[in-house]
Amino acid sequence: MAEETKSQPKGGCLKAFGYLILLLIVVQGGILFVGAWFGADEVVLKDTSAAQEKLKKTIYQVFNDNAKLEVRLDYSVFAYISGKNYMSIPYPDRDVPLTKVGKAWCEEKGTNIWYLPKVQIRNIENGEILGTYRCFFNFVSNK
Repeated sequence: MAEETKSQPKGGCLKAFGYLILLLIVVQGGILFVGAWFGADEVVLKDTSAAQEKLKKTIYQVFNDNAKLEVRLDYSVFAYISGKNYMSIPYPDRDVPLTKVGKAWCEEKGTNIWYLPKVQIRNIENGEILGTYRCFFNFVSNK
């Protein structure tokens, strides 16, 4: 009987550990799927401070515009610029500047690639999405 009581706590610890792992997976999945809906907290903002500066400089070089950045909880960023400056680049050529801007954010050390972040260029006048670069897949979509 003494052996049976010893095995029960061990099984209980494994079960509790399993629940903890499951909880962590659910939380990470929640951030992955709905993190772009929420603004970043102080930790994310601090982690991405170098990436924010690099992104602002790159956007100014590529689109000749000072961007207003909105960092999201899943390490995505919405960069608001003038639609006129974005549209000044001919449609077939927009993939190159979008890739350059996206890599400025995604390749910086503070950006957590496992949350599948993206860089969205948005029109500052109406919030319309003009272009998107997805970090994990290096995928560009533009208007």
